[in-house]
Amino acid sequence: MASGGLSLADAVRSVLHRLEGSYSFLILHSDPAHPLVAVHRGAPLVVGLCDHGLFVASDVTAFPAEVTATVFLEPDDLLTADSSGAYEILCLSSGRKREACRIGRSRTEEHGKGEYPHYMVKEICEQPRVLAELLAGKIASGPGGLSVHLPPKVSQVLSGARRLRIVGCGTSYHAGLLGKYRIEGLAGLPVEVEIASEFRYRDPLLDPESDLLVALTQSGETADTLAAVRMAREAGVPTLALVNVPGSTIAREADAALFLEAGPEFGVAATKTFLSQIALLTLLAIHLAPEERLREKTGLSCQELLSEFLGLPRLLDKSLSLSSSIMGLAGDLASAPIVLFLGRGADFPLALEGALKFKEITYIHAEGYPGGELKHGPLALVDQGTPVISLISPDPKLLPKMVSNMQETLARGARLTGISSESAFSEMAPVVSTELSLPDCSPVFFPILSSLPLQLLAYHTACARGLNVDRPRNLAKSVTVE
Repeated sequence: MASGGLSLADAVRSVLHRLEGSYSFLILHSDPAHPLVAVHRGAPLVVGLCDHGLFVASDVTAFPAEVTATVFLEPDDLLTADSSGAYEILCLSSGRKREACRIGRSRTEEHGKGEYPHYMVKEICEQPRVLAELLAGKIASGPGGLSVHLPPKVSQVLSGARRLRIVGCGTSYHAGLLGKYRIEGLAGLPVEVEIASEFRYRDPLLDPESDLLVALTQSGETADTLAAVRMAREAGVPTLALVNVPGSTIAREADAALFLEAGPEFGVAATKTFLSQIALLTLLAIHLAPEERLREKTGLSCQELLSEFLGLPRLLDKSLSLSSSIMGLAGDLASAPIVLFLGRGADFPLALEGALKFKEITYIHAEGYPGGELKHGPLALVDQGTPVISLISPDPKLLPKMVSNMQETLARGARLTGISSESAFSEMAPVVSTELSLPDCSPVFFPILSSLPLQLLAYHTACARGLNVDRPRNLAKSVTVE
C-alpha cells in the first residue's frame, strides 16, 4: 500500500476484482489517521449510528441500545469511517459518493430484558401487545364495517397472483406451511411451500403470468431466502416479503413488503416473529377469500372473523397464565430422551414448530408428525412413559380423529399432554394426563393461540435443564451464509 502510494480505501478497491464468492469484511489500519474500510458481496453488512461513533455488523440485532439509526450497505458499496464516527459511502461501479438512507431504530426499552430472566420469555410475553399493534395497523374500521388494509404495492402484487410460492427456512418454513392451509382453505388459491435452500437448487418451474413468490424471513438477510427472491425476479416473477427488519436486503429487493412489526427479537429461538408471520398469513387468507367461500368454510362472515381476530390479543394474554402449569410439566420433560409432537390440519405445522423450538433450546430430540402418520412409523418410538404433546384443534372434522390418535399412543404407554380449547376438552373423553386449556376461539385462529404454550414448554424445559435459552449452542439468530 505504502509503496504504491494508495490510501487504504483505494488499496481495498484495487484487490476486490480478484475476490470470488461471498464475503463481508472490515479493515483497520494500525495508524488511527487512516479510516476504517468496510465492504461486502453476497453477505449483508449494516452500519449502526449513535452519538459517539458507529458500529458495523451483519444484522441489526447485534447492535447495542445506544444505536439510534441504521444504514444498510448495498452490494456495490464501500464504507469508510474515521474515529469520530464520520463516514462516507462510495459506489464502486460509478466511483461516486452515495447518500445514505437512514432508518430509525426501535424504542430503547425494547433492547433490555427488563424484569425477565431471559430475552426469550420476555419476547413470549410481548406477543399480546405485538399482535394488537400489528392488527391495529392492518384492520380498518369504516362506514362499511371492518376491512383488511394493505399497502398499495402489496395489494398490487397480490391482485395478479394465481398461485403463491412461499419460501422460508426453519421457523419461517413452518409459518409458510400454516399459511398454505389457511390460504388454500379459505381463499381457494393454490399455494406451494418450500425450504428456501432446496428451492434455489432444484430448478423450480416459475410462471411469471401466475406466480407470486412470498419470502418469509425474520431478519431479511437469510442467504437462501434472498437467493430465492433473486431467482424469482430474474424469472420475471413478482415477489412479496414478510419481514421484520425495514431496510434489510430482502425488504429492499422484493417488489413489495409486509412488515412483521414485532420489534427487536434477541432470543435465537423465534417466538414473536413467528406469531406475526402466522397472523399476517391468516389475515391475507381472509383478505383474499370470497365472502361466500368464507361463510362456507368457517360459518362466519369476513366481518365476524375480523372482529374475532381483533379480540385475539386478549385471549393470548389470558393464555399466558398457563406458564405455571407448563413449568411443572417441564420438570418431567427435562429428563426425557425424546418428545413427540402431533397435530392434524393446520396444527401439523405447529407440531413441527413445537418440535423445532423444543430441540433447539433443550437439546432433547423431538419430532413433529401429522396424527394420521403415527402408524406409518413414529408409533414405534412410543414406549412406556414417552412424552407426547398433542395439538387438538376444535375443528369438528379433526377433533375425533386426533382423539383416536391419542388413544393409540396411550395404549402404548405414552404420557399425554393435550393443548386444546376449553370447550373441546369438555367434549372429549379424558385421554390426556395433562390438559393445557386455551380460551375458545374459531378453529381459524387456534394455531395462533396454541403457538404460545409450545414456546413456553420449550422455554421452561430448557430452564429446568440449566441451559442458555437465549443463545443455544451451534446456532445463530440470522443465517447469512449458505
